[in-house]
Amino acid sequence: AKLTCDCPSIPPVSVEVEGTNCPSDSEVTAACQSACQGVGESMEAAHCTNDCLGEHTLLFSCSAGRYVKAKNIKIGESLRTMTSEGPVCSDVYYKFQHEGSYAAVAIDVEGVDEAVVVSQNHLVYVGETFGDHKAIPAKDVRVGDMLVAKEGPKKVTAISETMSGLVNVLTAEPSLVLESGVLISAHSYSESLYGYTFMPFKIMYSMLGAATMGKLMDNADTKNALTKLDYYMGYGIDIIS
Repeated sequence: AKLTCDCPSIPPVSVEVEGTNCPSDSEVTAACQSACQGVGESMEAAHCTNDCLGEHTLLFSCSAGRYVKAKNIKIGESLRTMTSEGPVCSDVYYKFQHEGSYAAVAIDVEGVDEAVVVSQNHLVYVGETFGDHKAIPAKDVRVGDMLVAKEGPKKVTAISETMSGLVNVLTAEPSLVLESGVLISAHSYSESLYGYTFMPFKIMYSMLGAATMGKLMDNADTKNALTKLDYYMGYGIDIIS
């Protein structure tokens, strides 16, 4: 007989497995746990690789006066970002750390020791100068492309797949300046659509303040909700864009 298992993945998935004619509750539980394990892992990886920074990405904290890893950044912290008028310090209004390690893209550029590590659909800036650049998903970058950097464009020398912890860090001004000087977006898929989608969080931050927003985002129930929300937001933007 076939058993239908409702797997608690993101999004939920139902799978059918072979079972005995009259399985006991324990047999059903064991069969479904085994069937859902791979589904849950693959779906979790799929949602997390949509729109995240590598957790070891170094960003300059104007608040701390030094470079910090993306995974250690707090809501309310001010990071160095780029605008058409030059570098500015911009508040972090949203941060979500995904648990575990996931597939990511590592982009090596000339003159830089550390690769740019982001998820496949995270936007990087291809072009000669900021303002005349094109924001494209990391998965579409090619060897030989020029990435926008603070001191002049840098050529992509290699691209590879890697595993990394991933974190979503959003700032009021969405163009991040990495320690290497390379400029990338804080957004994924589409800079404008991504910004509009997360606008409610920016409004909440401006109304509640950093301390309250930070506590809210650290709440276990909020984290569980954001795990699903982060996936569906990215999935929806991907379809539209």
